Amino acid sequence: MCFFFAGHSNESDMTGGELGIAPGISISINEIAPQLSAAKKRGLQVAIFNSCSGLNIADSLIDLGFSQVVVMREPIHNRVAQEFLVQFLQGLAKHLDVYESVMQARQFLRMEKSHTYPSSYLVPSLFCHPGATLFRIPPFRWKQRLRQSLPTYIEAIALAASLTLSVLSPMQEKLLDARMVAQSVYRNVTAQIPSSEEVPPVALIEIDAESIYRGGLHSSQLQPMNRSYIGKLIDSTRKLNASVVGLDFTFDTPQKDPPSGDRDLGKAVRRAVDANMWLIFGAILEPNREIGTNEAIGINKWNWTLQGYTNAYDYLVEMPAPQRDCRQACPMAYLMSLVQTANQEMKELPKPRTNRVTNLRAQLLDVIQQKHPEKGDLSALLQLRSPFGLQPLVDFSLPPDHVYTKIPAWKLLENPDINKFPFISKQVVLIATGSDERLGIAAGQPDRSPASPATTYWTHQDWLTGGEFLAYMTQHFLTRHLVIPIPDIWMIGVAVILSKITLFFLYKKSNFSPEQRRQIIIGSLGIVIIYSIVGLQIYISAAVLVPWFLPSAVFLAYVLPATRKKHHV
Repeated sequence: MCFFFAGHSNESDMTGGELGIAPGISISINEIAPQLSAAKKRGLQVAIFNSCSGLNIADSLIDLGFSQVVVMREPIHNRVAQEFLVQFLQGLAKHLDVYESVMQARQFLRMEKSHTYPSSYLVPSLFCHPGATLFRIPPFRWKQRLRQSLPTYIEAIALAASLTLSVLSPMQEKLLDARMVAQSVYRNVTAQIPSSEEVPPVALIEIDAESIYRGGLHSSQLQPMNRSYIGKLIDSTRKLNASVVGLDFTFDTPQKDPPSGDRDLGKAVRRAVDANMWLIFGAILEPNREIGTNEAIGINKWNWTLQGYTNAYDYLVEMPAPQRDCRQACPMAYLMSLVQTANQEMKELPKPRTNRVTNLRAQLLDVIQQKHPEKGDLSALLQLRSPFGLQPLVDFSLPPDHVYTKIPAWKLLENPDINKFPFISKQVVLIATGSDERLGIAAGQPDRSPASPATTYWTHQDWLTGGEFLAYMTQHFLTRHLVIPIPDIWMIGVAVILSKITLFFLYKKSNFSPEQRRQIIIGSLGIVIIYSIVGLQIYISAAVLVPWFLPSAVFLAYVLPATRKKHHV
């Protein structure tokens, strides 16, 4: 640390030298000796007096214990003093020690100013204790950079809080809900919703409360669902030329009510298969295998029907596991999408027939893998992967009526007219239960969950059924619409780096006026707002969800407190 004085000074044996601090006003070294001694204890190493006649000053400071003092031993012209100071400081900036810097400046005066100011180079002098370690500005190495990059108290609190919140699942769900709602509003306000003229790729046939009433189904026939009723729905879709039909049910045990339920459903399944309908049954994924429809019941055979598991975490698209062969276990939404796309682009596919004798899923996947077109939707679907292991999100910011066509089961049964359902032959059909609490996996376990706030924004519905969730995932696979969420912790790291860069430029100014503080605050808030808008658009344009709240909070917590401080470069 250095003490520097530039101005006028005089020698004085009684006072240890005098410094001119204003016109006609001076202060002696003896008067400020206590303050200089205190500064020396706090790390003051060298004193530089770019002023006239400093021998008494040097003697006084050496007596106070200063090991290095730079003074002008005689009166010196202002221009010479200025030239000396520039050269001396340039030497220090090059990490020369104080002696080398003085000698470099004196050499400059000797070579450049000898004609105008002869012998001026002899005036600047360095006084120091023998054996003293000469002062130099140390090079700015990585340790100093690391020390400067360490967070302050406020920054550390903001960083710790944001990192903690970024790993708490309940908080992440709330932040995701808020972000999805904002995304829905942004889509709506900016009119970036898929065209309503396009037919949704999924037809969701839902057994709702009115279907139960109109079908005369007793409460004993709801869990498990009346299989004769499901058979009638399969017959209706067959008559409407549906080609791919998924059943979000697990038929693992025989049905007692009605007694003919298994037989009726089995007959409907056989009629559909012989009409070349692809039937995909739902299953539950256990650690080692899928548990789905029991062949012994007589409803189906795996030689002519398919099976996919329906397990999925809330908000996440269930992708085929890279370490697991889809021939052994495959997500139902992905399998339905794969069959639908392959059915449209390939002619070599095996046909569903009740006289088949080999496993249909295994043969289907073999043919697709070996003979799929190199380009097209099927090739893109086969190449879908989770980048960096980041599992895609279910995009609830899309309005449900743009994802699937919801058809109450009773309408399909009472009006099986192809003119009223003209698009079913082109859609993936999914038969599932509605949100009625009497329906579901078992008594007291309805197949539904609270609707996300984004879904409520579009439809005002309170529940999201398992069938609707499957329909969303199926639509995402069919359209290759996979929204990749960037982890909060990644963007918090980016926010810290950008904040430190911003602070670097702010610290170049030692103080801020009230107007400058307002400008910095407004500018920081503007950056956060622009970041949020860009993030909303990136979500739509690039299918990437960039976290907003926590990174923005960290950025503001780093930058805004800096406006209240005085900084020294």
